Amino acid sequence: MSEGIWPNEGAQPVTEGEAITYTLTVPYAVVSSGAHVVYKNNTDVTAAVLTGSATVSGSVITCKIMTVPSGYGGSTLVHNVTAVCDGQTLIFKLKCPVSKPGQE
Repeated sequence: MSEGIWPNEGAQPVTEGEAITYTLTVPYAVVSSGAHVVYKNNTDVTAAVLTGSATVSGSVITCKIMTVPSGYGGSTLVHNVTAVCDGQTLIFKLKCPVSKPGQE
């Protein structure tokens, strides 16, 4: 079973040049594996924005480090974090609107 799930936190605004690591907790579940992909305008930009590796411990997924490249301001990055939880495959989505430095 595959589902798209938006985490309760909602959109996470970021700025060009920012480097950040997200951690997702899956309540009431044991996560056995995970993967992390990022899309911009429905195009896979994982190689351009992610470094490192995702890790899983218990119910916590620590995503790869995302560095937002210059020129991404005004776009939205959508993270798809796939996790196998208690035998089910879930896809958590995290939306990150990108602003330019100095943009309000």
